[in-house]
Amino acid sequence: MPSEKRKLIQLQNERAKIAKTNQSLTSFFCVAQSTNTGTEVATKTTVTETSVPQNRKILKPHKTGSDKAKHKVEFDRSWTRERPWLLHKVDTDNEGNKVEVMLCELCSKHKTQGRNGNSVWITTGCKSLRLDRVTDHERSDQHKDVVKLETEDQMTIDNSFNEKTPLSDKEFEAVVCASKVVHFLVKHNIPHTTVYEDFIDFAINELKSPVLANLSKGKNATYKSRATAEELLTAMSDDIQETVKQNIKQSHAYSVLTDEVTDVSNKKHLAFCVQYANSDSGEINVDFVKDIQVDDGKAETIFKATETLVQNELGMDNFVAFGSDGCNTMIGKKTGVATRLKEIKPEVVTVHCHNHRLALAAKDSFESIKQFRDTDDVLSGIHKYYKSSSNRTRSLEKLQSVLEDCDQKHIKQVAHTRWLSHHDAVTSLRDTYGAVIMDLEDAVESGKDKVRIGSGPSASGLGKKLKTYQSVHIIHFLCDALRPLTQLALTFESNNVDLSVIKPKMDATISALNKLKSVDGVSMKKSSKLLQEFEITPTEDEINRVKHAECLFVDNLVANIESRLENSDVIDSMSVFAMKDTGALAGNDEIEMLADHFSFDIDQSLYE
Repeated sequence: MPSEKRKLIQLQNERAKIAKTNQSLTSFFCVAQSTNTGTEVATKTTVTETSVPQNRKILKPHKTGSDKAKHKVEFDRSWTRERPWLLHKVDTDNEGNKVEVMLCELCSKHKTQGRNGNSVWITTGCKSLRLDRVTDHERSDQHKDVVKLETEDQMTIDNSFNEKTPLSDKEFEAVVCASKVVHFLVKHNIPHTTVYEDFIDFAINELKSPVLANLSKGKNATYKSRATAEELLTAMSDDIQETVKQNIKQSHAYSVLTDEVTDVSNKKHLAFCVQYANSDSGEINVDFVKDIQVDDGKAETIFKATETLVQNELGMDNFVAFGSDGCNTMIGKKTGVATRLKEIKPEVVTVHCHNHRLALAAKDSFESIKQFRDTDDVLSGIHKYYKSSSNRTRSLEKLQSVLEDCDQKHIKQVAHTRWLSHHDAVTSLRDTYGAVIMDLEDAVESGKDKVRIGSGPSASGLGKKLKTYQSVHIIHFLCDALRPLTQLALTFESNNVDLSVIKPKMDATISALNKLKSVDGVSMKKSSKLLQEFEITPTEDEINRVKHAECLFVDNLVANIESRLENSDVIDSMSVFAMKDTGALAGNDEIEMLADHFSFDIDQSLYE
């Protein structure tokens, strides 16, 4: 028989055990919330001689969907930048509702499933459009295995040409054809990263190309992917770049042309082109050499990049000239890139883009005289009037088709920033001058000249300005004055231009401009007929004022050309190479100048 004391101890242990069990049940039911509304469950538990310990962890209530942290539930295209395998698909369900899902291109390709046979990222698609779902899949074993498999199985161009995975004759022919496809796309500025694969599939499946059908080798090894297009392009570009560099190194002389640009992603680049004489044929070539990304557009940065290209890749010995635009960064007298290059090689000839300088000379001349600024405003107003309305453009075209002496031309835009576009603008208005006036007058008479404030010029205002002696005379005068400037600009733009023709061409242009001050040009002679047709009768004072403005414009233009296009004595001396049928001693001074600059023997140069 147990003693009373022992019975008491056993009773206390049993009560403690019951209390512990009840305590756990109490904690559970205090947290869990029953969602059943039809029935109520009443649980009565008596707990004796116990209490919840102070250090016991109390479960917090579970948060509902509305209480959870907000996630972006919309597909973001930026997610695909570093994840080319991520696909976004939009479809409709049986009820016609829009359904958006995300799929993994690699997992779908290899048909790999996740844990417990999960095929969400393969077939059905992930409907939770959240970045954390994408990263979870990216870190999963399922996706990692596929990436590893893709890397191992994918044949590379380098391996194939290095005979690590040798190709058969048919496969090699197919790769060559694929290279031609990439070259075609790039040459015609077609995005190869998105078009190449579809282009190849179209050629194989629709055009039944027997050659390109051999691009696949094995189950997963193929040359039809976007990565293959990148590899083919890199292989071609590396080969072309190396060939160009070798041709430049073999040349007796070359010049570097460079300019900076900012791309659509706001990153600054520096592009290099090289003009050189082919050592075998003597033909002058201009080839693109490289494009590099730079941190900034400072003179020090551009100089270091240019110096590295010349010294390490092309060779300093045959480097004779440097071409650029006219900003202080490039041609500054103290720290400009051209100045810094002259410090390491003094005989280098530096050239600021002549066409750019010619455009600036024309712009300065227009802005210096009020009558020509007013004419510029008329040209801009006429272009804006027709550009802003298809109905007005169609009305002018119909009128041009009816008139016998009127050419069917569109009114061109005048813009100083687009170099010498003035010539096209004034000639287009000259050839349609009568039709434009008649069309503007018809718009006023028919009540179509209704414009809102700030919406553009009115037909009545433009018509009055066009029917003035100043507008008629200056527009026809500009057709004659800008013609030699345009011819000079086209000379500078030609591929085979050399420095020897700059001074002779510039002298001929200045001579043609000065001649217009005393002799009317071809277009000016036609202006009298237009004045008579629209009964425009100027006063003597108006004639003298316009004539004075035209002469002043020529003087300013000539002065600006001589100032803007002023070259070094070395460049001017190169005109000796363009001399023909001259005396025996002609050009001796120029030859001596060039021989001294390039460290040639002067007597030997004169003799030759």
